[in-house]
Amino acid sequence: MTGNRSLCAVLVVFLIIGAAPSAMAQSVYNVRNVASDDVLNMRAHVNSSDAVTSVPVVARIPWNAKQIVGTGNTAQVGSSTWVEVSYNGITGWVNGQFLLRVSDASGPPGTAHLKCGGAEPFWSLEVSDDKAVFKDPFAEGGRQVRRYRINNRTNARGRPQTFVAYMTATGEDRRAFATFIRTGQCSDGMSDNVYPYELLFVDRGHADGVWSGCCSTDR
Repeated sequence: MTGNRSLCAVLVVFLIIGAAPSAMAQSVYNVRNVASDDVLNMRAHVNSSDAVTSVPVVARIPWNAKQIVGTGNTAQVGSSTWVEVSYNGITGWVNGQFLLRVSDASGPPGTAHLKCGGAEPFWSLEVSDDKAVFKDPFAEGGRQVRRYRINNRTNARGRPQTFVAYMTATGEDRRAFATFIRTGQCSDGMSDNVYPYELLFVDRGHADGVWSGCCSTDR
């Protein structure tokens, strides 16, 4: 009798551990293996006791959605791994077989390669390690390319994935800075794409040198 109780206790613990979410590094995903006339359902929660199909759907993610931010939590349900993600301000669970991890968002900002930009007028800012390149193809007087040296990065207290990069223009005594705010839901206003970072870029050498846009991660 005692042996049976011990076995039952072990099984209960095993089931609880198998169903409990586990913390992993935050990542960015694209949707995959979903037909173009279908969507990826996001569920409110997952566990081993409820059939997944009975759990409410809280969001429907387009088949070609990109830059979906994972919270870092996963859960094993049977043979499937479920991933907790944030999409358009909603957090829920999706089956991991329909996600392709495209970058790791958990590392320090100093190792991140960020591609940023804005629309109307179109411009871009690419940040990599200790340098940044700003391009404005429709600038007054012709296309402009400005290069910067990144002197320092400062993480926001309590939000290590939000940070400020302080820069100096190459060959000039002109300062600039860029604030990267991790929201997981930045929209470029022209497509269905959602980007992990919002950007505010300020070049103090220009009277109107303030730009706002979105950034994707690319390691």
